Amino acid sequence: MRRCLTYAPLLVLCIAAPALAETAPRQDPNDAVFTATAVVIVAPDKPDTFTIERSYRGDLAIGSKIELPKFKLITYGLLQEPHVQPLTDDTRILMFLRPDAKNPAVLEITDWGYAYFTRDVAKIDELEAIAKRAIALHKKWQDARDLPDRQDRVEALFPYLLEWRPDARQHRHTDRSCRTLTLAELAKLNPASGDYLATRLATVSPRDREHLLQDISELPSPAAHGAAIVSVDRALERFSTYLADHNLKTLDARKNWLDLPEQLQDDYAIAYYGLAAVASFKDPTDLPYFRRLVSLLVANNFDGPLEMCLRAMAANPVAENVPVLVSIWEGYGPIWQDFKARNFSVTNAPSVPIALARASSAHKDRRLIPVLLEMLDNPIGRDFSLSSLRELTGKDFRTDAEWRAWYAPQPAAKTK
Repeated sequence: MRRCLTYAPLLVLCIAAPALAETAPRQDPNDAVFTATAVVIVAPDKPDTFTIERSYRGDLAIGSKIELPKFKLITYGLLQEPHVQPLTDDTRILMFLRPDAKNPAVLEITDWGYAYFTRDVAKIDELEAIAKRAIALHKKWQDARDLPDRQDRVEALFPYLLEWRPDARQHRHTDRSCRTLTLAELAKLNPASGDYLATRLATVSPRDREHLLQDISELPSPAAHGAAIVSVDRALERFSTYLADHNLKTLDARKNWLDLPEQLQDDYAIAYYGLAAVASFKDPTDLPYFRRLVSLLVANNFDGPLEMCLRAMAANPVAENVPVLVSIWEGYGPIWQDFKARNFSVTNAPSVPIALARASSAHKDRRLIPVLLEMLDNPIGRDFSLSSLRELTGKDFRTDAEWRAWYAPQPAAKTK
């Protein structure tokens, strides 16, 4: 079964072979057009060669030939399995093209290689309608970008951040071209754009709030800084209210994640991205705020938000952080033991123990020697702990046993 576009039942999404993904692609001609220098409908000619039948952008003339030696039609089945389709005489393909970054003389398809095709020549007009809608939308975006008044420009561009956001809760590398370009334009208008973002945070949906919080690092302003803190506080207040309403002292978010109401999952994400936004300002005066949140986050296994607190403390290693780091270590002891037992690698280890190792290493404080010694048990924390131990003590023992033997007789004296 072929994955079809909802607005044109006989027009099917395809993808060039070099961009073959593990999951079915997210088709969006409206996004593909933002980086396209040419928009054309083509017919297959000979192997790897296509004839331009209609041209809507760029200087590729009708009747001219283009070469795309790696191009294949790939569609996706119900289980997202790829199927290579034959190029037949009646195949017509809508392509969004640009020069290859490494070899400008060669054309490539934009938007991860996605294109659109039909085997019904009578449906070419529907392909054309897709092309024209995409070009019209891009023109509307360009008009917003070119408004003479800066504030008008901010307000006109801002909706594109939400309309072309990444898929829900996916990594930032899934950002689409429209959104990336919009963010770049808004960054030129900062702090006005950051201030406007701050006014919108309280009015948008929770999912949109998550994404806007991620944008604060690109659009920093005092108002955005304050709005991020308010977003975190409100999310954690809702969580605390939920605990009180259900007569709970704590709730293990890690263990019970799948059973949490959607609102609490949203609040967790808002706390995570909000604290990341606050940390991006690298403001030492925020440290008391991060430290104040730690006990709530540890008690409820809010790993992601806690990691953001640890990152902030690692970036600002002051003495007041040390007792908090020790308390986190004590609260995460069982996790660390599991972390050691399963021999995680850097890429799949729990985030909090690694962040704690980095923060402890950054502080170079002798009160953390017991923590650093325990970190020797696992390769992930080992490099951080050894570096700090050597700097703190001026010693360079060859084995873990020698480190522990040195510390064990008089630990109190060694930490003065």
